[in-house]
Amino acid sequence: MCLQISLVKSWLTIMFFMSASLLTVSKPASIAAEEIPYGVGKWSEKFGNHRARLQVVEQSDAVRIHILWRRRDIDPQNKATIIVDAKTGKEITNVIRININREFGDLVFQPISGPCEYYLYYMPFTHNNLCADWRTCYTPPQDKTDPAWISRHGLVADQLLDGKWRSLPHAETLEIQARAEFHRFDPMEVTATAAEMKSLKAEHAGADYLLFPEDRRYPIRMTDDLPYRWVKSGSQNSFQGTASRNEFYAFQIGVYASARSIKDLSVRFSELKSSAGGIIPASALKCINTGGIDCFGHPLKKTVSISEGKVQALWCGAQIPRDAAPGTYEGTATIQPEGGQ
Repeated sequence: MCLQISLVKSWLTIMFFMSASLLTVSKPASIAAEEIPYGVGKWSEKFGNHRARLQVVEQSDAVRIHILWRRRDIDPQNKATIIVDAKTGKEITNVIRININREFGDLVFQPISGPCEYYLYYMPFTHNNLCADWRTCYTPPQDKTDPAWISRHGLVADQLLDGKWRSLPHAETLEIQARAEFHRFDPMEVTATAAEMKSLKAEHAGADYLLFPEDRRYPIRMTDDLPYRWVKSGSQNSFQGTASRNEFYAFQIGVYASARSIKDLSVRFSELKSSAGGIIPASALKCINTGGIDCFGHPLKKTVSISEGKVQALWCGAQIPRDAAPGTYEGTATIQPEGGQ
């Protein structure tokens, strides 16, 4: 992995080039065409911290919605979904949950106010004694649907299998929102779909693992899923960033054990050189996952092993010298598992 640090006046840019020949920069052949913007809204906590803004575009007594929400939480089918009329603020009671999973949700609902905006809240939670030890727990689904409305549109459970509900007018997903910046899932907790993962692995069929360098602004938070952000960019063999003098510049290397489990992963750095002859020594770079200094001041080595299908964040950093000259510094980071490339 190539590392490049550029220092202009008081700033440096840092770039790594990964030295693993099997890890090439590419994008999966098929990326989902549906790109949903993410943002922040404002609403009562009683609905939870996440919602989708929906737009009904034509008058109908029933509309369908297919929302590609890319959730990382487990068992979403056991968590309530609440649809609210944005015009009146009232909850829509006629709602059928046809398919709720981590990748997407298929629902049919009755748009009381006709063509306008509606809010789909998912992951609502409670803080009461219904939960063990007064802990926060997610609200289970509740059926408030009018049987007459269900029958009128052929939404009885055994009738849904014929797929006729797909001919209903559809609502559009305008945006996925969090209740505050703190609650946002994007970009690092928006998951890739199974089809996207399959495509990514097929494009790197000869690789035991894939590397995804990531800026410190986007901490790697998922170990069981890949962010959609990585699927769009593909596995990368370079990284760059900007740092200042006397800074410990931190960054990440995400390792995805795509084909097999990885044992005893090592990370080695070269020195960084600028075109003007400036040097940042290799000793100034380190990966805190693989080693460091213990509480007694002694060197220590840590073993990094990754099970197949899992993701490991390697936190690395470069101590920028106080007197580093402005320029672009380049070098390599070599990642190698025991007995592997």
